[in-house]
Amino acid sequence: MAPPIPLHQLKKGQTAHIEAIVGNQLFGELDGIVAQRLADLGFLAGAPVAVVATGWLGRGPFAVRIGSSAQFSL
Repeated sequence: MAPPIPLHQLKKGQTAHIEAIVGNQLFGELDGIVAQRLADLGFLAGAPVAVVATGWLGRGPFAVRIGSSAQFSL
């Protein structure tokens, strides 16, 4: 099995499956809240995620689709 790839490294049109939501120091004490909110939105282990669009030069923000219908900008 291939090593995990962070969401921000996926290219437009690429699909992957979520392995886990990993903490980010940038969120500081809000990290747990952000992780829970992502889970509430459907970012769950095993869920397919597709990058629908990216910002300029392939950087954020990212538009992603979870499963076959829910779409979010991050």
